[in-house]
Amino acid sequence: MTITERFSKALDKRMFRAGYILALGLVWQASLSPLMGQFGSNLQYFSQVAINAGSTTSFTINNPSATETITVEAQLYLSDGTPLADGQVELGPEATETLSFGDPQETLTSGWAELKSDDAFIATEFFQLFITGELKPRVGVLPSVASEEIRFLGFVNPQFKSGLALTNPSSTEASEITLRAKDQAGQEPVPEKTLTLAPLHSEAGYLNEEKFLGAALSNYEGVVEISVNSPAVAAVSLIQEIGTGDVATVSVLTQSHIITAETHTALGIGALVSNTTGSYNTASGDSALFSNTTGSENIAIGYLAGENNSTGNNNIHIGHSGFNESNTIRIGGASHDNAFIAGVQLVPVSSRQFKQDIHDMDKASSDLMRLRPVTFRYKKAYDSGEGRLQYGLIAEEAAEVYPELVVYDDTGKVKTVEYQKLPAMLLNELQKQHQVVQQQQEQMQQQQEQMQQQQVVTDNLRERLSRLEHVLSLQSAASTHRLGSP
Repeated sequence: MTITERFSKALDKRMFRAGYILALGLVWQASLSPLMGQFGSNLQYFSQVAINAGSTTSFTINNPSATETITVEAQLYLSDGTPLADGQVELGPEATETLSFGDPQETLTSGWAELKSDDAFIATEFFQLFITGELKPRVGVLPSVASEEIRFLGFVNPQFKSGLALTNPSSTEASEITLRAKDQAGQEPVPEKTLTLAPLHSEAGYLNEEKFLGAALSNYEGVVEISVNSPAVAAVSLIQEIGTGDVATVSVLTQSHIITAETHTALGIGALVSNTTGSYNTASGDSALFSNTTGSENIAIGYLAGENNSTGNNNIHIGHSGFNESNTIRIGGASHDNAFIAGVQLVPVSSRQFKQDIHDMDKASSDLMRLRPVTFRYKKAYDSGEGRLQYGLIAEEAAEVYPELVVYDDTGKVKTVEYQKLPAMLLNELQKQHQVVQQQQEQMQQQQEQMQQQQVVTDNLRERLSRLEHVLSLQSAASTHRLGSP
């Protein structure tokens, strides 16, 4: 399946729900220094605005603070840096307001926007487009992130056409920007292009326009790389679906939502969005590691995976929101009842360095004989499909004998037996039995020696008795002879 086919499939399945066109496109950003215009920060950029002649641009702004009132100022610029419009909104604690710009009677004007406040806020930009007499759905866009290196998937083919909206947010320094295309084989089909953006200037257009990579870029599917000297540039990718007669039927402006920093990898809107000094984190999924600020070497996979971790290190969260902790693996949530892992052997740590309060097991395993071994087959809902005969224990029965030998779920219900603990307990009982057998063998040896000694005494007594009988026999014969003499 080509990139275009995968892209089309994503459109069909995800982008047209409830009459809205959601953010679309894949964009990587790297070297986030400084990290400006970030979602949820106090300075945010939107690299494309369209107002007037049937188009309106509005910003839905939220105050995340539960106690403070904040003021957010919006400044819209033309592409040449000329101020276009401005406005501000005051938000009470946890309040949400919409700030709109546009007059249907005036000429269509485009540019970019900067939103700022003394405090953090959350903003989303919406476009309401009126094209060829038909009102189009609103298009939601999160803020662009100012970066020194950006990568995104680009298309120039009969089905899709990709474009860019680039902004230099600096009011004093120009930005030198280099664009290059790399196909799926890593080759550059056209020469790279360098352009300069003056302070507060922006540039928007399709990839195959002369101001960008030129008309020679055609039938293209691959990566577009953007590198900037200084200051950073905020960028947003523009995807248009081409209908009959090359008329754009859908316009989608997308925020750069896959971030790959020098020491991070983040995939998904809001993924790793709060990070400050943490490093070597991997976040895959919308809002994965959302609250992480200083935590490092964490891995989070899935929607909201690891979202509760802010300063913890070296965690792995897969399908679990996690906690602010360190050196912990959490897989799955409360709704997961079973786990089937093929070819995996889990071995707990066993070194003395990890243990305390070490004592001989002694009589702790004495009740093992009260456990009832059984054979069984798993119910179909929990079986791998083979229906094989199984050997084990009933967890509820084991809990009556050894409560610490079973695992309980979040509701306190018995779940399974920790079979890995049984071998050590069985070994203890085996050693105890071995000691008993040894003692019995020693006793038997002693008894055998005593019997041998008794045999020797008995043999001696028999020999003495035999001699005595012989003497008595001789005496009796002599006495009989004397009595019969003439």
